[in-house]
Amino acid sequence: MYVTPEQIQAAIKANVETFLAVANAQFAARSRPQATADLVLAADAMVYVGELAPVLREVGRILVAGGLLAFTVETHEGGGIILGPGLRYAHGAACVRAAIDAAGLVLSRLEDSSARNEDGRPAPGLVVVASKPDHRTTI
Repeated sequence: MYVTPEQIQAAIKANVETFLAVANAQFAARSRPQATADLVLAADAMVYVGELAPVLREVGRILVAGGLLAFTVETHEGGGIILGPGLRYAHGAACVRAAIDAAGLVLSRLEDSSARNEDGRPAPGLVVVASKPDHRTTI
């Protein structure tokens, strides 16, 4: 997802704290304090991550209870991870589900959708939304 300078300025005016990182995903998450993010968005970025679970664990650490993670991946018919000819990883749906579960997150949505075109055709993809459980109890 491309964020325009105008959108960033609108978030600042609305008093929304925004942290944008152009870095290794796991490193960027490690640099953030625990439980400080309401939303983590990685659009067309996780295609460069083979093993999702370590990154997702770091994201889970920085999310507040009830916080959301949304990301896209390229996918394939199988269940594991493959490295495609464009040097992007494709993850099977079962692999994505397992990584979400291993990170202690709760899968909210997993939908077929293409985030990019490859050779003029939509690349098979998934849109993933997960949340950090809110374990607070009410009386």
